[in-house]
Amino acid sequence: MHFEVKTEKETVKLDRFSLLELLLSKVMQKPKDEFNALSTALSHNLQGKSVLSQFNIDQLIVTSFSLGYYYRVFMDKNNVNIVGEENELANEDNIESTSKDNSS
Repeated sequence: MHFEVKTEKETVKLDRFSLLELLLSKVMQKPKDEFNALSTALSHNLQGKSVLSQFNIDQLIVTSFSLGYYYRVFMDKNNVNIVGEENELANEDNIESTSKDNSS
């Protein structure tokens, strides 16, 4: 499988590994607070439904990659304003995990 990217000047062919390296370099270059918050929420969600242990690594990666796609579509198609700071998100995660621990 390969990806043909047409620009105004040329068409560039990327194999799946080259595209992945390109995407990974962007993710590693610009970490975003909302990615950490959503990743933590995903982890809590899957653990809460007791399905995380049923996933193999490939299923987890496909799920995460797919969520990234739908997150991008959500952000592109809606007028979204992300409110909150990194510390605030960390506090929310601690409160959520504490309330779940106490309810068990």
